[in-house]
Amino acid sequence: MAGVIETGDPADQESLHDYAVSLVRERLPVAADHARTVGAANASGTGAKAAEGGSGVHSVGLGFLLIPVGFLLAWIFPPVGLLLMVAGTLMVCWGLIAAMVGKVRGESDASGSDA
Repeated sequence: MAGVIETGDPADQESLHDYAVSLVRERLPVAADHARTVGAANASGTGAKAAEGGSGVHSVGLGFLLIPVGFLLAWIFPPVGLLLMVAGTLMVCWGLIAAMVGKVRGESDASGSDA
């Protein structure tokens, strides 16, 4: 579709683009619903809140990656390996706590906005 739009008349490119977008939205109603949800979330500011709450999940993932690396490195250079394992464990714990706090905050914000 992009190739046809680019090769078309410059005056008609915008209308062709809009037509292509409408075709995609008709074929993929789930994508259209998602686009509306994301647009509404960004407009109301909840997208920023979701981005803040995601930091706990990132810490858990990075911590789970550091633990086996630290374990393997502990055989070669024990102080660094043990430090990485401890750091990974702390990151996992911190991430779980941050995710739980974010979830509780999100639920309390949602219940407060309904009232």
